[in-house]
Amino acid sequence: MNATFTPSILPTGNTTNYTSHFTPENALALMVVQSIFVCIGAPGNAMVAYYISRKSMKLSDIMIFILAMSDGLYCIASYCFIFPDMLKIYQGHKAHESYSPLCRFGIAIPLYFGIVNIYCMTVLAITRYLAIVKPQYLKLIKEKRGVSILVVLNWTLPLIFSLPQALDGWGGYTYFNDIGICAVLYYHYQGAVIASYYFCLITFVVMIPSTVIAWSYYQIYLEVRQSRFRVINSVKKNKNNIARSDTNGSNNNYSRRRYTGAGMSQERRKREIALAKTLCIIVVTYQISYIPYSVVSLFDYFAAPTLAFVYQYNFLMVTYIGNVANPIIFLIRSKRFQQSVLKKKSSASKNISTGPSTTTTETLPNGPPVTLQAITIEEEEDAREDF
Repeated sequence: MNATFTPSILPTGNTTNYTSHFTPENALALMVVQSIFVCIGAPGNAMVAYYISRKSMKLSDIMIFILAMSDGLYCIASYCFIFPDMLKIYQGHKAHESYSPLCRFGIAIPLYFGIVNIYCMTVLAITRYLAIVKPQYLKLIKEKRGVSILVVLNWTLPLIFSLPQALDGWGGYTYFNDIGICAVLYYHYQGAVIASYYFCLITFVVMIPSTVIAWSYYQIYLEVRQSRFRVINSVKKNKNNIARSDTNGSNNNYSRRRYTGAGMSQERRKREIALAKTLCIIVVTYQISYIPYSVVSLFDYFAAPTLAFVYQYNFLMVTYIGNVANPIIFLIRSKRFQQSVLKKKSSASKNISTGPSTTTTETLPNGPPVTLQAITIEEEEDAREDF
């Protein structure tokens, strides 16, 4: 039986003349995928949030924390609202008897956390760009007031594309009467109001964030490539200056301190680049998982195929890959996570060692003694900053 589509739409956006062709087998497959999704995604993102919150958080840490929280809440919200609907469909019942508030909020809440996730990745890309390419401008948003504004905007702007629709306002959702499901699925003949919402959604949630993210990481790539030889030459020059000072026996302490300062600066830069690489991998994984869904959504809007709902929900399952992969990528590339695991493994061997700990000191000419223990502690403090 073919679906019958009627161009007319009620003023509220409630569409009752659409057939989904969604089968109980489709519902069962989605339930299985969602169960795996929530079992991995929710605990994984909770672990990321835990490791990030263990230290005094800076701007990037706060945004990564929000990214993990929104990812985890997206997992939970999707499972809590979509899984029961799929269970009813699998049992042969309609998920919702009408275009009810529960039907609309069941889509709006996961959509909200998904948009928070996208905006958070955009802010992280911009901050990585400023930290590596334009560090002189980073201080403008690193102040407490700037961080607060970014956090508030990150959580409030997505409400524009989810709350009015949940309240049966701008845009609304398409209601499929045969299975009783509300969906973020639109067609070109549904009217100007829905068309305005759909294109704003595509522009401000998909196109602009994706462009900003891609541009930011491309600029970071160019900066890293151009500065690689400058960094090498700078380090060689500092080493040569120290060697000359040691030979002449003059200004030795000043040269060593200047080289140490340069080395710490390079370490900070390496941490920024390492974090940028991690976030870039996450963004690429996220975009790859969402490209099929976005393309199918656009195709459905103009072509209105008979199996539009089936196509969109099948590719919705593909998007879960990005949300599951995010915490795995973070934890694998996190030095703090690796050190925590190694610390637990080595705690037994440390307890076996006996005798008081000794501290070796090195006296620099014209300067106070420097303990190797202090240097080790300082290096460990820097290592905890790595992600």
